Amino acid sequence: MRTRRSRPPEPSASPEQPLAFELSPLLFPSPEQFQRKGSRWAAQLLRFRRLLIRQQIQKLGMDTALIDYEGQAIRLYTGGSGQRDLVLLHGFLDTSHVFRRVLPGLLQRFRIFLLDLPGHGDSRMPFIRSLWHLPDISSTVFRFLYHRLALRQPTLLSHSMGGLVGLHASIFAKKYHEVDLFDRLHMIAPGALLLSPEERELLRRRFFPGSKEEVRELFSHLFYSQVPELPDWALSGLLYEWSAPGFQYLAANTLEREDEVFFRPSALKTMRSPVDLYWGEEDAITPLSLGKTLRKALPSASLHTFEKAGHGLLQEKPRDFLDTFLNIRH
Repeated sequence: MRTRRSRPPEPSASPEQPLAFELSPLLFPSPEQFQRKGSRWAAQLLRFRRLLIRQQIQKLGMDTALIDYEGQAIRLYTGGSGQRDLVLLHGFLDTSHVFRRVLPGLLQRFRIFLLDLPGHGDSRMPFIRSLWHLPDISSTVFRFLYHRLALRQPTLLSHSMGGLVGLHASIFAKKYHEVDLFDRLHMIAPGALLLSPEERELLRRRFFPGSKEEVRELFSHLFYSQVPELPDWALSGLLYEWSAPGFQYLAANTLEREDEVFFRPSALKTMRSPVDLYWGEEDAITPLSLGKTLRKALPSASLHTFEKAGHGLLQEKPRDFLDTFLNIRH
């Protein structure tokens, strides 16, 4: 007597109930999607360029190290002669080097803790999808700052996604450890609010370029008046880095659980730490209107705006930003 094994029912799609993976291939990346674009040798040239920038930062008197923590290595720079601790967090697809133009002024006033976020720059993270989720990255940042570095209520200075990481880390610290992580948050154009589907799709297309031309287009949106003219090899190297599986996982997890990643204005009413927001008036990535909404959502927030500047405020207006930042009482 032969036993027949029943076959699982075939998934069916109908106009009323389309399959999730047919609608959202980003949620379930296929092996073909993980094929790197761009040039590996060009990416190696970019790493060499970052090595030179690292040496320039060290010449300012900063020490640097790769610190093993929770199974990964985190790049950290430390230095400065001030009395207050200042933590610097960069944005998506970026590195800690974005702050290099304002470091000389900051080092005179603060003790600086500058790091590459997990998965970015020199802070390598395994290509395991469950690791590439922004709230989990943020909780790692909290533990690294509070437990590994033993920082107690430092000030935060962040750019773009670094502000979202800072908000998540602060809320996590308060909710699970009853800790006030930062004494004050200074955030440059943080993409913190839940957007409409149309706005999210526009940002997704911009931040996941599939060709050198799309990389060039992304830079045209990042800057208002000082768009850098990158050579083809640099565009190809960036394309290779940005097509890594980890960033695709981060996009998939964000799309799948966007309510866990972005905030509705009402969810930020519990924030008690003072917040200063800095915004380029011509920001094409996170428009100034989002900054005004965020200022209203945060109980103790101020908004500082800069004319003729886009999302890359630290590159376009480093002196103006630094003057505004340092004139605020710390």
